[in-house]
Formats: sequence, structure tokens, C-alpha cells
Amino acid sequence: MRRIRLTIFLLSVAPAVLGQLVTWEVTGAQQPVEELNLPEQLDSTFNESMRSILQELHYRGHLEAAYGMGSKTDSTVTGTIYIGPMYRWASLKPGNVPEVILSRSGYREKDFADRPLELSAMQRLFVDIIDYSENHGFPFAQVWLDSVSIENETARGVLTYEPGAGIVFDSLELEGYTEIRREWLMSYLEVSPGTEFSQQVLDQVPQRIRRLPFARMSGNPTLTFQNESAKLYLPLERVESNRIDGIVGFLPNEESDGGIRITGQLDLSLVNLFNSGKQLDVVWQRVKPESQTLGIRYRHPNILRSPIHFDGGFELLKEDSTFINRHFRLALAFTSGRHELGVFTRFKSTRLLSTSQYNDASDLPEFSDQNVNYYGLEYSSSELQDGWSDNKGWRIYAQGAIGDKRIRRNGDIPESLYDGVDLETLQVTGQLDAAWGTQLGKRSLFYSRVQAGFIEDDQLFQNDLFRIGGLRTMRGFTENNFYVSSYAVATLEYQLFFEAFSYLFLFADQGLLENASAGTGLDYPTGFGFGLNLRTGGGDLQLVYALGRTADQPVNFSLSKFHFGYIAKF
Repeated sequence: MRRIRLTIFLLSVAPAVLGQLVTWEVTGAQQPVEELNLPEQLDSTFNESMRSILQELHYRGHLEAAYGMGSKTDSTVTGTIYIGPMYRWASLKPGNVPEVILSRSGYREKDFADRPLELSAMQRLFVDIIDYSENHGFPFAQVWLDSVSIENETARGVLTYEPGAGIVFDSLELEGYTEIRREWLMSYLEVSPGTEFSQQVLDQVPQRIRRLPFARMSGNPTLTFQNESAKLYLPLERVESNRIDGIVGFLPNEESDGGIRITGQLDLSLVNLFNSGKQLDVVWQRVKPESQTLGIRYRHPNILRSPIHFDGGFELLKEDSTFINRHFRLALAFTSGRHELGVFTRFKSTRLLSTSQYNDASDLPEFSDQNVNYYGLEYSSSELQDGWSDNKGWRIYAQGAIGDKRIRRNGDIPESLYDGVDLETLQVTGQLDAAWGTQLGKRSLFYSRVQAGFIEDDQLFQNDLFRIGGLRTMRGFTENNFYVSSYAVATLEYQLFFEAFSYLFLFADQGLLENASAGTGLDYPTGFGFGLNLRTGGGDLQLVYALGRTADQPVNFSLSKFHFGYIAKF
């Protein structure tokens, strides 16, 4: 669809005999010329090298630059390269190019007045004009130079613009997997009927489809034009992405000699609800006999066919008989291409469960009754690549929030213990999750990931802190083993595939942890081990064997962790 009229004059004489050495004579230079890096021998790359050199001279304004081959002997040949004068612009008038296009393309008439006639600058201008046109409804636009005159190495010209037919997106035809509401999918892809044609939006369609967990491309999208409208044909196939993830962990019971502690988790995810991309996630986890977590999240994309998405959730954490945390979250996000930017508010409430033991306390407990209202921003982006691994490509998620924390006085705790305690503080928090996977060979992948977070507050309690450890953060340790106010966990993993999505892997997780509320300084835990991920007809099976080490805990095979997980997909 792109057409740019730009002519570069090349004059060359092909060399006669390969293998001869070349001695060069440079003529016609009116000013010092940078090193041209001319080839010293006739070989198979000679013509290509000279074509590049001449093109560079033309781009710098030496429009007459040319070369030729002269006298020769059995072993040498004389080459002559003519640099020629540097042409300059007298003027380049905007012609009939619309003002909005000139402005968006960076055109300024003074940039083409008494300046070197650099074809590279003119080419960038032409490309910018066509790019703007293609992305604003005119995919068949053309631009060229008209009324060109050259006198005394000085050029004058006028831009001429032909927009072509204005095009809008009209409809979407699905091929293969059709159990998706077309109205929603067109909103998601930003190709709703009546929307002006955009080549940039069209180029992003494959990447947007890759972000959908329930569908993938089975071929290349195609486009037809008729009556000033564009119709998109999209070949898709269904991906089994609804899942039930059950994990059972068999861990040594450190609180008694011998024995096994059984932990568990249930992860239910339903995607493409009502065939319109909606998603519901439910997570339940039990890591201690009297402790458990529950999380519920609902995502509603493209509200009223707009690029705005709604995200809401609830989380509950019950820590044995100590405290219970409740989180409520509401978020709105805007998507553009592979980027998503959102705003959110989160309410956190903590209540102590058993407080009778604090009746005669002389120090304030490490837990507190409190409410926190957060307001924050979040950003995510990904560039997933086609291939045989879910980890191929990169992704990033980051968020930051400011919260107003209010500590509530507990009636079972002596009133005097709250003296000197700031009951209203500002709490700042942030998190980052970035991952990258690149193919090393036909059957191997290198995967790396960084997870980090911090929380700042003048008055931190243990129920304020992050909880790190386990299969998703620090393998080799029990789930939520570490209470931290800041953390960074780097993961390195080598994956060796024996099927498209089945592989063996070696891994190492290195952590940098700090608990500012306890004042214990930095800790550097390390987890390492190996595992198996097996894709079956009904889902994914994962087996992980891991060892952990901290400053206080050396590597001990009796404390090794064996994780078993199965994700059923339907």
C-alpha cells in the first residue's frame, strides 16, 4: 500500500576480472570527504560495496557521485570515484500537503532553505508523511517532488500529495475458531466498524491475539478493500485455557522430629466467559494447618466497546489465630497496542484475632489493627513470540501506590502502649515482575525473571509486609516463608524441550530480602534444583525438586522441597 517516489541516480561500471587489486583515484571533491572505506580488491561483494558507498554520498548531497574502472594490468586495476559538488536546497515548498500532516511529520520550510540537499532527510520526510496517512485512513496515499529545478548546484522543489481513497474498517470474518463475539473482538483489536483505517493497528493484530489465552493465529490475517472499506479475515484456533490448578506439597515438619506436612492450593481460572474475553479467577491456598488465603478476581475488558477495562478483586489472608487481612481492589486500565496503563484503588483491613495474651504486654505487638486506602498506577506490556514455549519472548508488569494508613487502638492492648505511636502514616509501595525467554538452540531455552517489591512506612508491622517463598517466588523454601519489607528475586532457568511444551529444567533463584520492621538487615537466600514440565492431553503436570540455603540454614537434603502440581485445562 505504500508508494514513495524518490529517485537516486547511480552510475557505475562493473569490474572486469575478479581477484584484481584496486588502486583508487578520488576526483571532484570540493571539500574534505570522510574516509569512504573503498574496497581494495575485486570480489563478489565489490558491486554491493560500491552501491552502498554511492548511496551514502547521494544521501549526503553529492548527487553526481559515480565511479568507473580504468587502466588495468594482470594484477591491478585503477578505479576512479567522482565525488562531485554538494547540492543545496534553495527551497522545498509544502505544496498541497495538508498542514496537519506536515506538522505531524516534522516538516519545517526553513530546514530546506540554504541547507545541504540530503536525500536521507527528504526520504525521512516522505516516510513520515506516508506513515501518518496510512495510520489515519489513507493507506493508498502518495507523495513526490514536483516542479523540480536545479541551477548552480541549488535545487528548488514542491511537495505534491495524493491521499487516495479514504478507508474505514468495516467488518471482521473469523475462520476456524468462531466462538468469539465479533463485536467484542473488533473492539479489542481496535477495528470497530466505521473506525478509520490504521496500518499500525493492523500490524498489531497478531501481537494482540497472542495476548489472548484462549485463541491463537492459525495463519496470517488478510485484508480486502471494497467501496472505501476494509474487511479483515482472521484465521484462529481455540486454545484450551480454562484451568484447574491443584498443587500438593510434601514438606518436612520442622516443628517436630520426622513427619510430613501437607500443603495445598486450588487455582481456578475461567477465560472468555460469554465468548467476550471476560475472565474469572479463584485461588485458595493453605500453607499451615490454621492458615489459608482466598483470592477472587474478575476482569471485564472493553467496557462499552471502548479500550477501557475493568478489574476487581478480593483477597483474604488468615494467619493462624494471629490476624486476618482483607483486600478489596478496583481498577480501570487503558490498552494501546501491547501496552496497558491502569489506575487502581485498594482497601486493606487488618484485624487481630486473638488478643487476650496482650492484656499485660509491655511492648506494642508486632501486629496491629489497621485500615489502609491505596491509590496507584500500574503498567504492563509483553512481546510474546510464536514458537514451542509459553516463556518465549518478554513481559513486564509494574505498579506503584500511595496509601493512607490508620492504626486502630485495640481494647485488649494497654492504652499506654500507643503513646508516641503515629496512628496515621503515609505508606508507599511498589512491585515489579519482568521476565525474558530466548531460544538457545532447536530444543533449548534460556529463561530469566526478576521479581521485586518494597514498602515504606514510618511504622511498619508484620501484617504490612510482603510474604515471599515457595513455588512462585523462592523455590526451595516453604510457601510464604519470609516476611519482608523489600525484596528482589532473580531467576535463571535452562529449559530442554523434548516436545513442543514439555521440558526438563534446571533453575536457580537468588533473593535479596530485608525486613525493616525487625531490623535484621539483609538476607541472601538461594534456591536451586531441577524439574519436569509435561504437557498432556488434559493439562500440564509439573514436578520440582528444590533445595534452599540462607545464612542461618545451610544446604540440607533432609529439608529439601518436593512440589507436585497439575493444571487441568479445558
